[in-house]
This record gives sequence, C-alpha cells and structure tokens, in this order.
Amino acid sequence: MKLFKIFLFLSVWMQILFLWPAWAEVKTEYGIEGRLHEAFYALSHRWPSTKLQKVDALLEDYPDFGLLHLLRAETLSALAHRPTLMTTPAAMQKRRMEGLWHETMVRLAYRPPPAEHVPEPVLLLSDKHRHMLIFSASQARLFLFANRHGVPRYIKSFYASIGYAGLGKSREGDNKTPLGIYHPVSRLNSEQLPSLYGAGAYPINYPNAWDKRRGRYGSGIWLHGVVPGMYSRPPRDSRGCIIVSNSVLEELQSYLEVGSTPIFILRDLVWLPLSAWRQRQKSFLRVFLQWQTDWESLDVDRYLSHYSRNYSTEKHAYQTMVKQTRKNAEKKTFVKVNVDAIDIFQYPGEIDLVMVVFNQDYQSNNYKLRYRKQQFWEREDDWKIVYEGRAESLQR
Repeated sequence: MKLFKIFLFLSVWMQILFLWPAWAEVKTEYGIEGRLHEAFYALSHRWPSTKLQKVDALLEDYPDFGLLHLLRAETLSALAHRPTLMTTPAAMQKRRMEGLWHETMVRLAYRPPPAEHVPEPVLLLSDKHRHMLIFSASQARLFLFANRHGVPRYIKSFYASIGYAGLGKSREGDNKTPLGIYHPVSRLNSEQLPSLYGAGAYPINYPNAWDKRRGRYGSGIWLHGVVPGMYSRPPRDSRGCIIVSNSVLEELQSYLEVGSTPIFILRDLVWLPLSAWRQRQKSFLRVFLQWQTDWESLDVDRYLSHYSRNYSTEKHAYQTMVKQTRKNAEKKTFVKVNVDAIDIFQYPGEIDLVMVVFNQDYQSNNYKLRYRKQQFWEREDDWKIVYEGRAESLQR
C-alpha cells in the first residue's frame, strides 16, 4: 500500500509538470483548483517555502478545507527534511487519507469544457427551466447551465461528493447515489436540519417513474451542504446524497427552482459540438412529432406503431392499452393534439433511452384535456414508447 501511494504521489507531480502551461494560461477558469495547482507546482519544483505562503493564503479564504491543512503539514515536513505525510498514509487515519488523495486527484484533473460545446444528454430544454445541473461522477463535478433558447449553456462547475458505493442506487441502504434525471421537490434551510446538512438541503424525487419501473426503491436522496467547520468531503463520502460545500449550496440557491430545475446524475459527461448536437436534436424531434401527426390522423395502426410491446405503466400493460385505444377511436370524428414546452433528455445509464416531457393539449369531438406528460422512448428497430404518464414535475 505504501508503494502504491508513492506511485500516486509521483503520478500527480508528473501530471503537474506536463500540464502546467495549460493551467497557467486559463487558471482564472478554475477557481480554487487553479490556486491549489499553483501550490502543488511550487512543491514539485522544490520551493516549499513558496508553497507554504500559497497554502497559508488559501487557508485564509478556506479555513475549513481539510486538504489544505494536509498540504500545509506536508510542506512543513519538507522544510524539516522529514518524510512527507502523503507518502506515509499510515501516519493518518486510513480512510480519511485515501479520501483526501482521491479529492486531490479529481480536483487537479479537472478541465473546463471545450468552447461552443454542449452536454450530450440534453437535446432540448424547454422554457420552463431557467437553469439545470449535471453531476459527472468521473470528474466529481456538478455543472451549472443556463437555458439559452433551448440550448444548455455552461456557466460554471463545482466540486461535489456522492455515495460511498458510487452510482446506481437500487435499494434502501446501499450507500449509492441514483443514476438518472431528477428535480428538487422542496428546500430545507439549516434551521430545519441537523448540522450534518450544513447550509441546507434540496430533497430530490428519487425514485422517479423510471426507477419504479426498474424496481428501484429507497428514499432520502438530497443535494446538501457540509457540517460547519468543514469545507468539503472526499468524492465518495455520503450515504447516497450529493454533497457540496456550504458556500456552493448558498450560491446555487439563486439557480435552483423547486419542482422545475432538472438535475442529471451520470457517470461521465460527454460534450458535443453545437452543430452535431443540433443534428441529434432534429433527428429525434422528427420521430416525436410524427407520433403527434399519426395520432391526429385517426389511423389507429399508425398511432400504435409508435408503441413498444414492452410498453407498460403502473396501471396498464401493452395489450390493455391497445384494446382501450381501439375502443376509444371508434367514437372519434377528429383529434387535435398540440404540444409545447418540450424537454428531450437522453437518460443516464441506459442505452438508447430518451425521456420526453411536454405540455399536451388534447381535443376531440367528445373529450379535451391539457396536462404535462412524460414519455420514455427506447430504440428497438426504431424508436418506440415504453412508458408514458403524467409528468412528475410540479411545473405546468
């Protein structure tokens, strides 16, 4: 284990030496990561006294940041010509040491997204959302986006922690963070909570409709802060919640809207050039709008051709839905379906699964109804609907 830690230690310095010029050019993009990188760079070039000054300056701004205290201790060890703590993890509590090592690696590895690129999972963002969040586990990073006429535009990102056991929650007590698309259902301030949750918390709607369809269960998944006296926690250090520093949570308050703001949780965030992203958006919109057209045609077979034989909801299986649709169609002389405020999201952790949420205004000769609907489309030979029902969001 000691040799492994030394190898990691040397790997960090090699990354710093090779990547320093890029950091120097864009360090203002990185916030605390840029200043942290400068401190590591000073140590890698055997300037421990310079590093001590940089770490002390950081500690003035972030007095509760455990990683900085570790770096200061290491710097003092270097000045005293003693073995450094980071190459002798037995000198500290093992789990805490490994957590700080992991935090160091992901913070130093972070790079801002490429210019004029957009997140792959978001194909269309309706005007019901002013902002959205995407958590990428591979980067331990929470990305904030603004909605610019349906295009998610990157604003900034924040370091964040998740469950001890990683992603893919499926049951109560598995210490995993769910993989999927959610939204905050309420906001709890610090006065309503134990100190563990820091500046406050946003419970999210896990398990959502798709989780329930997959047999996933559990509760109590929140986005929240850290206990007072602590700046951050290691990348995997919760029982399933997403955890950010208290200052970040306070900053996010102006962006998060209960019942509306989408929160994506995924393994790795892929970025697409805007032109390629628009092509994918047009391709799926064509499929979705054909479903709308075929419904209005009164041709039941054309309409049903958009539904998978694996279709099901909490109340109806495929055959039940087909029987009811044919029965209803016998009484129709016209059908008009208007859709607006459309969200199109590629669903995290699922191959070829798209979630569509929209306002549906249905009118026929004998019935009318307007509500916000959600569908899940899965690629078989072609795109097919496998689930639909009322949207879970509070927004209409």
